[in-house]
Amino acid sequence: MKNLLVITGPTASGKTALAEQIATIYNCPIISADSRQFYEEIPIGTAQPSRESLEKFDYHFVANLSLQEEMSAGQFEREAGSKNIELFKKHNLVIVCGGSGLYIKALLDGLDFYPEKDETFRNSLIELFQTKGLQALIDRLPQEIYNTLNGSDKMNPQRLMRHIEIAELPQTVLPEDKPNPWRDYKQQVNIIYTAISPEREVLYKNIDTRVNQMMLEGLENEVRQLPLLLKHINALQTVGYKELFEYIEGTIDLPTAIDHIKQHTRNYAKKQLTWLRREKNIQWFAVDDSLKYVDFLQQNLK
Repeated sequence: MKNLLVITGPTASGKTALAEQIATIYNCPIISADSRQFYEEIPIGTAQPSRESLEKFDYHFVANLSLQEEMSAGQFEREAGSKNIELFKKHNLVIVCGGSGLYIKALLDGLDFYPEKDETFRNSLIELFQTKGLQALIDRLPQEIYNTLNGSDKMNPQRLMRHIEIAELPQTVLPEDKPNPWRDYKQQVNIIYTAISPEREVLYKNIDTRVNQMMLEGLENEVRQLPLLLKHINALQTVGYKELFEYIEGTIDLPTAIDHIKQHTRNYAKKQLTWLRREKNIQWFAVDDSLKYVDFLQQNLK
C-alpha cells in the first residue's frame, strides 16, 4: 500500500530536519507544503532547504515559481496530488512537509470551491487599500463575513482582500468543472498525519536563532534586490520582508526591524498551532522524540 506521511508544525520547530531524516532512512521524496517556499527569489526569508539538501534529497514545490506567479491552495491540491500519483509509481512512501495548514488541508481533504483568478479585480483592491486604507477594505467586506474573522485577520489587508474575492468573485467548482484524479487515488493511500512542536521557550529560542541566522545569510540584501513595486504582492506579505521593507524605506531602524521579525514570527507560530489544534487525526510529537517518531512510523506504515 502507498503511504503519505505529513510532517507539520509551527515555524522553526524542526520539520525539515525530521523530514530529511525520514527521507534518508526510506529513500523517499519530499513535497514542500510551505506556501512561501514556492518562490525562487526569496530562499533565505522563507527558510528554503539548503542547496546541499536540494541536491541530496528529492524535493518538490521548492523554488518552482517566480514572485509574479501564484499557487492557491486549490491549485496546490491539484498539482501536488498529481505529483503524488507520479511519485507513488516508484515509491511506497512520500513525505509532505510544511507549515501551511490550508495547503495541507486542501491536499488531504480537498477544497471544492475557490474564487476564479482575476488579476484586474485584485489590483483594484490593492489600489483601494493604497489610496483609502484598511477601513475601505473593511467597508467593502460583507459584515457577516467580517464578523467571522479573528482579530489579526481583521487587521491584515491581504486576508481582507482574499475574503472580498471569495464574497464577490464567481466560484470555480473543482469536482465538476476540473476532474481531479488525486481525489479518487488518495482513497487507496494510507495517510499518516503528524505534527511536531517543542516547548514554547524552546520554540521561541529557535525562532530568534533562525532570524539571526537569516540576517547573517543575507536576508537584508535579498530584500533589497526585490523591486519595491512588488512589496504589496501576496508572496511578500510575509514576516521578514514586510519589516525589512519598512527599514529600507526609513520607517524604522534595523534593530527594530529585526525585533519585529522575531515577534511577528512568534505570533505566526501561535496562529499555526491554533490552526493545527483544530485539525483531527494529528499525532503530536516533541521535537526531541525522533526515535519515538521513527518507531511510530514503522508501526503505521502499510
